[in-house]
Amino acid sequence: MEQNEFRTVSAAKNYLEEKFEIESAFDISEHGVVEDTLSVTEVGDKVIIACLKYDQDPMDYFSNDDGAGELFQFRNVDERDSKAKELKKDKKLFYLVDKYDHSAVHFSVSQTANYPDQRWDVSHGCAIYVPCDYIQSEYKKLAKKEGVEAAKSHFIKDSNSVLDEYSNWCNGEVYGYSVTVFNKKGEEINCDECWGFIGQKYAEEEKKSVEKHYVDKEFEAVQEKKVKATLSKNKNPAQMDLFENNDNVVANPPPKKKKM
Repeated sequence: MEQNEFRTVSAAKNYLEEKFEIESAFDISEHGVVEDTLSVTEVGDKVIIACLKYDQDPMDYFSNDDGAGELFQFRNVDERDSKAKELKKDKKLFYLVDKYDHSAVHFSVSQTANYPDQRWDVSHGCAIYVPCDYIQSEYKKLAKKEGVEAAKSHFIKDSNSVLDEYSNWCNGEVYGYSVTVFNKKGEEINCDECWGFIGQKYAEEEKKSVEKHYVDKEFEAVQEKKVKATLSKNKNPAQMDLFENNDNVVANPPPKKKKM
C-alpha cells in the first residue's frame, strides 16, 4: 500500500495514467479542488483519490443553523436603534457588532477585536447580533444570579465564536470532501462526497476519516484474499471454514507517503 500527495488534480492524473499506462482515465474534475489537499492511495487493485473542494452553493449560514442566532445589518443608525429598542423591550440578549472589511470581512462584538486601520476599514456598531434561544434562556438564568451586565459579558466569547464562523462563511471558507474509489483501469467504482464544512480544518479532518474508512476496507479485502489463497493452496478445509466464519480483521498499517 502506498500513498502520494499532489498539489493539483492534473498532477495526480498524469502520475496515475503514466504508472498504469492508460489514457483518459481517472475522471476527476479539477473545478473547485483546493490545492494541496489531494491524496492518492493505492491498495490492492484499487486506487482511492481524496480531496477537498470549495462548496460552490453553501446554504445560508443563519437560516441553516437554529443554534446560530440572528444577525441584523442596517443601512443607517436610526434603523439600528429602532431594532435595539425593540430587543430591549423584549428583554433579549443582544450585542452591537463591528465589521472589518479589507479584502476579506470579519464580524465581532463591538470593541472586542483589535482591528487595524479602524478609521477606514471598520464599521462600528453597524449590525446587531441576537444569540439563539438556548443562550437567551441561559442568559436570563445567569442575569437573575449575577446581574444583567455580568451575564451579558459571560456570553461575549460564545457570540464571537459564531460571528467568527459566519465571517469564514462570508469569505467563502466553506468546503466539501470528495473520496473516490477507482479500479486500476481508471474506472470509477464509488464516490463519497459531503458539503457544508465551514473552515478547512474541519473539512480536512472529515476527509481523512472517510478516506481511512475506504483504505481500511480495501486493505482488509486484500488480506482476506491472501489468507484464502494460502489456505486453499495448503488444502486445509477445516482452517478455511474457520477463517470464513471469523469476523476478526487484520489491523491496517499506515501507508507510506510521498509528496508530489
